[in-house]
Amino acid sequence: AIGKLPVFEGNAHVQCEDKEAQAHYESLLLQTGLNLATQDEADLNVELVVVNQTQLAGLSQARQDLVKLCAARPTPHVVLLGTDNLNLLNRLNANRSCEALPLHSPAPAILDAVQRLLSSAKAPVDIDSGTMAKTSFADEALKLANVRVLLADDDDFGRAYMTDLLISHGAHVDNGINGEEAAALAAQNEYDLVLLDVRMPICDGIEATRRIRAMDGYEQIPIIGITASAVPEQHMNCMQAGMTDYWVKPLKISQLLGGLEHWLIRRSESADAPMNENHDEVIDVALEDLDDEMLDLLVTEIGVYHARLKDFDDPAADLNQLHELAHKLSGAASVCGLLALKQAAVQLQTTTVNRDELHLPEALSGLTVELENVRERLALLIRT
Repeated sequence: AIGKLPVFEGNAHVQCEDKEAQAHYESLLLQTGLNLATQDEADLNVELVVVNQTQLAGLSQARQDLVKLCAARPTPHVVLLGTDNLNLLNRLNANRSCEALPLHSPAPAILDAVQRLLSSAKAPVDIDSGTMAKTSFADEALKLANVRVLLADDDDFGRAYMTDLLISHGAHVDNGINGEEAAALAAQNEYDLVLLDVRMPICDGIEATRRIRAMDGYEQIPIIGITASAVPEQHMNCMQAGMTDYWVKPLKISQLLGGLEHWLIRRSESADAPMNENHDEVIDVALEDLDDEMLDLLVTEIGVYHARLKDFDDPAADLNQLHELAHKLSGAASVCGLLALKQAAVQLQTTTVNRDELHLPEALSGLTVELENVRERLALLIRT
């Protein structure tokens, strides 16, 4: 239920290829008192742009054009973006006249964005100078100091790495290894932000989101799903369950922190702070950059996966277990930037899901080879 709708004044335009979806968004805006207008209307107050995954898939030029559109047009934009490209969301939100949201965001989130733009919470961008205000997460006001974060992930390495990263920026972090633990922690404590792996045993991130959203005090808390695989249907399910956003690993550190900053600022209604635009620092750091403790943890985890893979006497009879092993391994590989290992793990996931016994030996062999390659790299690092 949307609840009581805000009341706006002015003219709005909806730009959407899907006519049924366009009618839905136009009806939503009309219910708030806005008038519908053409894109060329001189006194247009806000424009809602809906961009689906197909329009952006693999088209870097389309993404650049979208950023330029929001920077060049004086009309404030709310962009519903059908992509899990966090970098693109951050770049759009760096523009003070734009509010970018995931495609399947609920009506209250869309109307909140419209309200921020119409109330000039975000000052219009200076088109003549092309100025986009920028800042760094290193700025004192934007650190995660005293921010309480609930993090749940069944992958030991990914959970440990993310925890260290958040703590290094001042956050207090509580951990769970599945959605059930996350929900229990949320019931016992108060958090400013919740990060959930989408696929976890016992209770996944989607079900955990439903449980947490039903708790008092968690109606507006940012809940962000993180996954190693981008599936459009999963994206929609996450948003419908009540997630605030949905990100796909691997993530750049600047993108991750920029995204967290964005949702924390949204919650505190200080929407004039922009996104971090530094695109160089990467969360999938080189193995050589891991400290001794993290390196030891990765060595242990990779060794466990390698041993478990060799234990399958009849892989065709254990497709479900193989699928879970491949899923967890792809998550760990994503965090470390081990792309060849991730691809091999994803290939095994696909093979097990399709119950493709013909190509199962090839997928198993490919994953085993990549695991052995990583073990050799780790052995060299430890010796040096």
